[in-house]
Amino acid sequence: MEFSRVFSKKLAIKFYKLKLCQLNKSKILGVKMAKKCEICGKAPMFGNNRSKSDRRTPRRWNPNLQHIKVNVNGVVKKMWVCTQCIKSGRVKKA
Repeated sequence: MEFSRVFSKKLAIKFYKLKLCQLNKSKILGVKMAKKCEICGKAPMFGNNRSKSDRRTPRRWNPNLQHIKVNVNGVVKKMWVCTQCIKSGRVKKA
């Protein structure tokens, strides 16, 4: 019985430390955002690099996103917006 109590206590401490570590990381690093335009939904495209010898290596093409202040219904928000939306006037800058 003593062994099981000690074992469960050690496991509980390990679990607590793991959860605490995860919480601290999310607070320090912030929430990870998807590389996606919040207006038109443009997202990364996937494909392959092709060398002269015709070998394939995977790669991705990311949209050109800018973190700008946007006026949405009279409220100023910071949003990730692609340059096409900014150029075409779909977004009203604040």
